[in-house]
Amino acid sequence: MTNLDQYYALLNIKRGASEQEIKQAYLRLAKQWHPDKFPYNSEERRQAEETFKAINEAYDHLKEVAISSSSPTPGQATESSQASSYRVRTHQAKAENVYEEAIALANQEQVSEAIDALSQAIRLNPNFIKAYQYRAFLHEQLGHLNQATSDFETVKRLKVELVEISWKQPAATSQTASNTNAYTQAKATGQRATNTPLDFTATKIHSMHSHTAGVTDMAFNEILGVFASSSLDGSITIWNPRDQRVLSTLKTGDNTPIYTVQSVPKISRIVSAGQDGTMRFWDLRLMKISYTLGKWFDGHQGAIYSLAIGPNGQTMLSGGQDQCLKLWSIYKGSVQKTFEYSYPVTAIALSPKTHQFVSNGMGTRLEIRRFPYGTMDGTLDIEERPRAIAFHPSGTELAVGYDDGRVQLWSLKTQSLSLTMAKHGETITSLDFSSDGQYLLSSSEDQSCVVWNLSTGSPMVTLSGSSAILTSRFCLANDSILSGDREGNIHLWHLAQDR
Repeated sequence: MTNLDQYYALLNIKRGASEQEIKQAYLRLAKQWHPDKFPYNSEERRQAEETFKAINEAYDHLKEVAISSSSPTPGQATESSQASSYRVRTHQAKAENVYEEAIALANQEQVSEAIDALSQAIRLNPNFIKAYQYRAFLHEQLGHLNQATSDFETVKRLKVELVEISWKQPAATSQTASNTNAYTQAKATGQRATNTPLDFTATKIHSMHSHTAGVTDMAFNEILGVFASSSLDGSITIWNPRDQRVLSTLKTGDNTPIYTVQSVPKISRIVSAGQDGTMRFWDLRLMKISYTLGKWFDGHQGAIYSLAIGPNGQTMLSGGQDQCLKLWSIYKGSVQKTFEYSYPVTAIALSPKTHQFVSNGMGTRLEIRRFPYGTMDGTLDIEERPRAIAFHPSGTELAVGYDDGRVQLWSLKTQSLSLTMAKHGETITSLDFSSDGQYLLSSSEDQSCVVWNLSTGSPMVTLSGSSAILTSRFCLANDSILSGDREGNIHLWHLAQDR
């Protein structure tokens, strides 16, 4: 029996059933086998969860078969196909309206009604990735982890065809293409280009005093297009970098210093951690805490200094004062593995490209491990204990910053030093690569940020502040920079090439 025959048998319908017949069978069985109808943690519930998952899988596959079989042949592009196209566009427009209604319902804490509205939007537009994402988040909020997982799986299947909300890079200019070719050639030959780079100028376009103490970290949530900044004052500011508008200020309640904040991929959520050893997941639509992890049982015994979240949003790394690096399953809410080091883990670098991670918990030896399994891929013997680390977007090189202000680029392929860059006079606090991999941004306690041209190892522009810069990063398609300083200020800089 083929998979299709099994799917038809599971839904109890005949081969060749229409899309409407498939949908009716699915709704009938989904209602019958919904896990929430069975006692919690019982054998019946376990069986219901497995059946419910199988029903969803069968529905997804048979729906695609029905849609493809009803598509017109190449010679049938007539008025009927035009009418079909019009209906699709109309349904998509209606789906957007229903989606907006769902957001409004969720903001009024009518979560069940919001889920129903999202389901309606998905029926109108089966490829509506935002609706699947938001419905998964709401299911997760209610503790319906199986339904949430099913929606996330659908998102993964659709994401190759649908464009998620993101900031796009501008079209490459001839100068940008030249720089890219120079960097590519330099990587191929193992040497750096010797041409003089085109200089940049930086103009500060906005500053805001959003925190009463140092800005420790910043994260961008692609779903909502907003930035989150964390602070030693125990607050997180949510703001829109395009119009510099503060949307909300989130607080832990006890003013516990926050050392790091990260965005959870594919959903409108961030996670923060700090001095009290608790990881807090914040809902950016409702602007409140969804749930917490850590602190007790298998959590960190002390402050958490660093976080990194995998590209699927399901696995997370945390490093702490207790000299431990922990690998978490976000949805299970538990630690999968713990790695013990000889120093506090204050920085973690994760490469989605090569599925590797590195932390700075081993002094002058960096362990390169496979994500998310934690198996060893190799080691990197550097000159001294690093203060900041970051993966190149290609995953083949690692940037390392030190106490004396030096920044180095190490090849993970040859496990050798590629480049040393020296301009800062004090400790490097953060490192960030541009998305195209041509530039590296370093910030330092010497009150400056530097943009480096990686094809030459030369500084392109230096941004000066009035106090130590604790964090900085590229934003808005690499033509702007955000920096946060020890006084609680956030500065937005615009970069432009000199002509």
